[in-house]
Amino acid sequence: MFDEIIEQNNLLTTFINDYILENDKEKFSEIIKSKLQISKNRYDFIIKILSRNIKVDEFLMNDILRCIAKKLCESHDIDFLNRFKLPDNNLLSKASLYEYDPAKNGQNILKHGLDFGAVISYGGSDYGRLISYTNSEIEDRFVIFSKYYVNNKNNIFLSDDKKNEDFLCIATIATNVDIGFRFISSRALKIKNDKELKKELKNMIKDNNLDDSTMNGLRNTAYQILNEYYKPK
Repeated sequence: MFDEIIEQNNLLTTFINDYILENDKEKFSEIIKSKLQISKNRYDFIIKILSRNIKVDEFLMNDILRCIAKKLCESHDIDFLNRFKLPDNNLLSKASLYEYDPAKNGQNILKHGLDFGAVISYGGSDYGRLISYTNSEIEDRFVIFSKYYVNNKNNIFLSDDKKNEDFLCIATIATNVDIGFRFISSRALKIKNDKELKKELKNMIKDNNLDDSTMNGLRNTAYQILNEYYKPK
């Protein structure tokens, strides 16, 4: 399995490097910043990862490279799956209680600095407080709140600008699947003040199919849960 991951990483890296050579760095930068909706500082950090100046596990690098290659393909209407013929999952992306799309995990790492597998591993016993998010015919979504313990200390994974920043908890958007749940996104919620927390909840909990009153109710429920279980005493 490890040899397969290395082979995939080499394939994806070659594709990305060839794209930059053919289209220049500015075009690459424009696409990635637009597709991921990230700042220049975050983009510069991503370049350090892609350049291997920041050490990343090969399995996580596979997810990151999938994400970058997929965004480049999308910008040129190229079918990512047919182009690379990669398996849908890898060794880490499907377990007994959860699953995730590797490219989606790569996107979450690049945007929010969090690996879905690490969110599970470092949740400790303080994990699994959730509220219903949507109730559509297509899928049911949930917000799952958890802590993030590394060496008995809250910590952020793979992020230059949040390493030493205090935060309240991890908020994960997930959807139900047969084995348990499927990750959509995970991010750290800040605890600077109530105003900032409410702003983050507003940005996180969105659904165009629900009216403002319903959405505000969901956000208020999330806020109450956070105050009850996670607010520092």
